[in-house]
Amino acid sequence: MTSKTSDGLADRLLFESTLGEDSLFAPYLATLPTLESFQSTLPRFWTEKTWSLLETQDTSTTTTGSSNMMDGGQLKAAVELDEERLKFSCDEWAQAIVDSRSHFVPPNGQEYALTP
Repeated sequence: MTSKTSDGLADRLLFESTLGEDSLFAPYLATLPTLESFQSTLPRFWTEKTWSLLETQDTSTTTTGSSNMMDGGQLKAAVELDEERLKFSCDEWAQAIVDSRSHFVPPNGQEYALTP
């Protein structure tokens, strides 16, 4: 399954999933995680409680205005940037699958692909 854009691939994935057993990709689709399983694994779905686990206990090492997150807040900043892109996504599950499992394929590495 391929597309020139990640959004296009998410659309195709969603379409194939609506076909159920009639989809050529049904066996592959059956192996993919559910949206619920992403709740604890992908940062874009984390709760504030989960984010708080990344906070350092000793804030004396941080400077004013900097994050006291273990990674300096880089992960949360990336998720916040990603939220803008995801506002127009066709489906949270499909986009999460594409974002976590797609890669580029030949001939020129110009297409996103999901391959079993």
